[in-house]
Amino acid sequence: MVDYVIQSVRSEPYPTDRLIMRSLGRFVPLWVTPNQITWLRFLGIPGMTYLFMDGSYAFGLVVFLVLAFSDALDGAVARTRKQITPWGIMYDPVADKLLIGSAVAILATNRLGLALAFTVIGLEVVTILGGLYFKFFKKMLMPANLWGKSKMCLQVLAITLLLLDALYPGQGFSVMAFWVFMVASGCAFVSLFYHGA
Repeated sequence: MVDYVIQSVRSEPYPTDRLIMRSLGRFVPLWVTPNQITWLRFLGIPGMTYLFMDGSYAFGLVVFLVLAFSDALDGAVARTRKQITPWGIMYDPVADKLLIGSAVAILATNRLGLALAFTVIGLEVVTILGGLYFKFFKKMLMPANLWGKSKMCLQVLAITLLLLDALYPGQGFSVMAFWVFMVASGCAFVSLFYHGA
């Protein structure tokens, strides 16, 4: 078995972790691990994608927000219960990128154009490739940093705005989504080069 150097993992809970655990996290049984929550996100992505392709945007919005929240939940559970694992460090971000990439491929392409969709998805692919490079060639696991977490939150907001635009056209949600995606892309670009906590 290969031993990996894990770069700057924050093992202490964030204030938001405590808030999540005091509210919804307390309903997560002790036998449920963060990695199982991540697996649920992987398994939920095809269903969410089908809903978007089918035009079931209202139900799709609910499913998307539950899957996006599972990202915050698995991190909160991992840090508060001291269950951080190399598998989680590696594959939790992959689940996030598949979630965001699937939504962007369907929603942003139709509502904001191919150029923006390619930019967002391209940055996600570069991030995955960078993680694989560090894992297989440097034997290092690079957990998400503050810039990457900010990018994820902004992308969730932008996709939510696109879904609102699909449900309530002509209200300016797509314009807001475009600018939120721009800021998120800036955070993504910085996260590629910043490896702090």
